[in-house]
Amino acid sequence: LHHRGEVVELVFDLYGFLMDGLAHKVLWGTKGESGTRRCASCINYYAAESAVVADDAGGLVGSTNDWRTLEPATDLSVRASVARVAEAFRACDTETFKVWSQAIGFNHLPYGILNQPACDDLVKPVAQKLIDPSHTLVIGGVVNTVWFLYFDTLSKAGVPIYQAYRGFMSHWSWPHDLAGKRLKDIFSVERVRRWRDARTLKCHAAELMQIIPLLRFYVSQYGVQPGGACVDEGFVVLALMDVYEAVHMRRGDECTHDELMDRVREFLDQCVAVWVDQ
Repeated sequence: LHHRGEVVELVFDLYGFLMDGLAHKVLWGTKGESGTRRCASCINYYAAESAVVADDAGGLVGSTNDWRTLEPATDLSVRASVARVAEAFRACDTETFKVWSQAIGFNHLPYGILNQPACDDLVKPVAQKLIDPSHTLVIGGVVNTVWFLYFDTLSKAGVPIYQAYRGFMSHWSWPHDLAGKRLKDIFSVERVRRWRDARTLKCHAAELMQIIPLLRFYVSQYGVQPGGACVDEGFVVLALMDVYEAVHMRRGDECTHDELMDRVREFLDQCVAVWVDQ
């Protein structure tokens, strides 16, 4: 930079990569949901049949139900995976390579950033991986799936939960800037039908984020009363709401990393105990 006749040099350290799903595929080469190894951040997390949703279409699967058994990946282990894919690409026929690539969880990108030796000391695919929490929580994420499981469990227990929420939402007084967005229609009959077909809440992230406080309030007031229906499931969704709240608190440094992780682990343990172990 030129400043008052002087040249000022600014030097930056690369902090991280903030990417959506497509960027992970074109930059790192991850296969995502099309791979057997679903998570590039874990060495031993593989796709398996879901014990919760029998006809899972790819959203709720995993080789383990216990977070304690997960083995985190490292920058070196990811690069080793990428190297194995490259070796298989050179040594195998097309069909054999397809199996290798699916199992390892990476595509072969000969000109990809992880295949450039000059970037080995600069690019760190694990340490520099940043994730927008919205993509894991409310954009076809954990919140969508767990809330659907809760609604579905209540519905199968004979509780007219969708009608109850539809009435609750229709009587809510919305702020003026949201009044025209017809948030009450989220629980319309047509919407609920699409949820049941997809086995998850199908709605825009902005819509879900607007109604989350109401969902939480409703469950805390009516869903976890002693003697009520599906009380354990109600506590699971409240634990998830604690996670959701902590993520937003982290942005303002109102919640530490350890506090957030404690809430995540508590939610996971409750979720497995209610919907898997039973």
